[in-house]
Amino acid sequence: MTGGTLPCLGITIGDVAGIGPEITAKALLQHPELRKVCRPIAIGDAEALARAVTLIGGDPSAIRTLAAPSAATNDPRFEPVRVKELSNLRYSVDVLFPPEKTEMSELNPAVFGVIVEDQSGARRGLLLPDIPGITDADQQVEIAARKAGIAAGEPVRLWRFKVERFREKSSAADEHK
Repeated sequence: MTGGTLPCLGITIGDVAGIGPEITAKALLQHPELRKVCRPIAIGDAEALARAVTLIGGDPSAIRTLAAPSAATNDPRFEPVRVKELSNLRYSVDVLFPPEKTEMSELNPAVFGVIVEDQSGARRGLLLPDIPGITDADQQVEIAARKAGIAAGEPVRLWRFKVERFREKSSAADEHK
C-alpha cells in the first residue's frame, strides 16, 4: 500500500500460559515487512508480551504500551474458553482501515464499523461492522457508547471505518454440523 495511512492489524498474543506471546513477538519483531503493509497492534497483556520479546532475544523497550480497556482479556460478558472447546473455535481477523469523521445519517452497520467518543475524548467505544443482530445505526452507536461507559443521550463524536475480514476456511465436516 502506498500513500495514506496503513490499516491497523490487531493480533492477539494468544495464551499467556502457552507459546502464543512468543509467536506474536517473533511475527512483530522478526518480520519488518509486516510494517510495510499494516500497522500491527498486539492485543493482550503488555507484561506477557514484554517477557516474550525478552525470551526471543528482543528489546522490550521496542513495545509501545497503549492504555486500553481490560475487555480484551477480561470481558465479563463471556465465560473463558475451555481447552475442550478449542477445536470448535473458528478464527477471523479484521484489518481496520483508517476511521473518518461521520454523522449518524452516514452510518450503515452492515458496511461500516463505528467509533463513538465522548466530547472530552476520554471515553471511546468501537463496534465492528456486519455483526449479527445489529440492524441499524442507532443500535450500533448505542452499543459502542455503552461499551465506552457513555450514558444514553450524552453528546458524542462519531467515526466510521471499513474492515477487510479474513476468515478461517471451514472444513466440510464443519458445514454438516
